Amino acid sequence: MKRFAEIEYVDFDENKDLEDLINKVLEECFKTEKIDGYKLYISVTLTNPEYIQKLNREYRQIDKATDVLSFPMFEKDEIKSLENLEFEETLGDIVISIERVEEQAKE
Repeated sequence: MKRFAEIEYVDFDENKDLEDLINKVLEECFKTEKIDGYKLYISVTLTNPEYIQKLNREYRQIDKATDVLSFPMFEKDEIKSLENLEFEETLGDIVISIERVEEQAKE
């Protein structure tokens, strides 16, 4: 089975159920965008509010926690040119504050 996500944990316990869910969602996204045959994956970091606040401050100069940060590696119009990559390439990075996402889900 193709890998759609490379999942890293920062100050958050590993969770196989979340990994499966993330890969399932990304698989559907890749199919919808018609790039599921490309040698692309998304780097996903699961973390806590403190770490995501640090990144938000460092990269966006916003000193507060958020739910999700995304860092695309390509513009949308560049993606089609990646169809015949020889090696796997990251499409971008997504950092998710699980605690904040859970709070929002309850709201």
